[in-house]
Amino acid sequence: MDSGYPPGSQTSTRAYTPLVFNRSSSKPLSSEELAGEMETVLQKHVLDAWFPVCVDNEDGGFLQSFDRAWRRFDDAGQRFLRTIDVDPTVEQPYAFLARMIDQLESWWPAIEPAFTRWNERETRSHLPPFVLARLLRARGGAEDRAEQLLRTSIARKADFAESHFELGGVLEQKRQWAAAATEYETSARLNPKLADAHYRLARVYARLQQPEKAAQARARHEQLSAATPAAGMAERR
Repeated sequence: MDSGYPPGSQTSTRAYTPLVFNRSSSKPLSSEELAGEMETVLQKHVLDAWFPVCVDNEDGGFLQSFDRAWRRFDDAGQRFLRTIDVDPTVEQPYAFLARMIDQLESWWPAIEPAFTRWNERETRSHLPPFVLARLLRARGGAEDRAEQLLRTSIARKADFAESHFELGGVLEQKRQWAAAATEYETSARLNPKLADAHYRLARVYARLQQPEKAAQARARHEQLSAATPAAGMAERR
């Protein structure tokens, strides 16, 4: 079965150490001091280090090249989990972990509880159900639950291209070709730079016996991939 994602996760897990700030005194911090140090850590390890290499300043969202252009995945997984430990209400660490989830298999057992708690706590944002669905799809074996989460995400924010793209993947895996095509078309319309959507569309159009549309989608994928060399993420899956 071609799900477009890696097979199920390993059974082993890895412990990670809660974030400890570098300070000489063991005196407990006040809430104001803790907030200040947390802000410093987030600025240094999240905003300064990650935003310049992953955020698409023109169309919004993440650059498709980010998860392959940045190779310090293991270190990143630990840092973002530490950030969540410090303040589980900050959304950026969850979004970054979701973006790199295919590369963080050894961290899945630690990431899933964090994603699950965030999804249970945040009942209005589209991101918590999206990131949990991404993890479930990467892990495998929970397509029905992933579909439910993605539909919730879309209901909360219908113009979020990545939720439509992921839902297209769920429906394609379920061999619901026409419904998958609709979701991929929507994701491509919402994010014209999403080369992967056109790659998947070519595959689904072929299943639907629509060779002209498949050829057009392949051509568009090649055009976008040439403009952004690392953009062809889907064809590696």
